[in-house]
Amino acid sequence: MATLTTVEGVQYYFDPKGIVAISDHDPSIGQAVTCVYGISTQYLHVSDSVPVFMAGLSNAKDFQQVTRADGNQMWINTSAVTSIRSCVATDPPGVNAVLVAESITQSIQETAAAAANTLNVPK
Repeated sequence: MATLTTVEGVQYYFDPKGIVAISDHDPSIGQAVTCVYGISTQYLHVSDSVPVFMAGLSNAKDFQQVTRADGNQMWINTSAVTSIRSCVATDPPGVNAVLVAESITQSIQETAAAAANTLNVPK
């Protein structure tokens, strides 16, 4: 088991395979803070930078980087990806694809084909 402590001081023991994604900004407030998705019902804020946090994960090699529609970075656990679709008319500007990785749906700047290639999604 791995451990993390949130910026609020709550300690979690978790299986690193349960992490779906890690981002470098909180999407709801735009604040630069490392957010960890998948080990709680909500994403968790941790004080470590993304590289420092990922360095402590036994499965860090399973994460690949994509760019969210807002221009911030997100690292997706490739084994958690369930689908990637190209953009549709109702997607906001700057969205070229939408990926679903277990508990999250994320609009991204990469095209669906480029994201599938980066995330090693079987064709």
